[in-house]
Amino acid sequence: MPLERYTHGAPHHDAATEGAIRFPMTNGQRVIGCEIGADVLRQQFGDDGADPLDVFLQHRSVIEAAASRAYDRGTFPNDLMELTAGDFAPGS
Repeated sequence: MPLERYTHGAPHHDAATEGAIRFPMTNGQRVIGCEIGADVLRQQFGDDGADPLDVFLQHRSVIEAAASRAYDRGTFPNDLMELTAGDFAPGS
């Protein structure tokens, strides 16, 4: 089941990790907590020194689509998932 943007939560910096962005998605029944690290953001979208949250917001639809594909491929019993560079590879 594909993930969709969860509209009752906003993307934010993860205070526990430097530069990671957490964002909520939903499978229609549950909220899935997603995270993408600043290193993955830089690798996928370039490193112009912008704040990771700004980079996320600029490329949000691409990131959310990658999260949905990753969710369809895996199992996340704790409803938490971390996106990696591999989630953006062609054919992923």
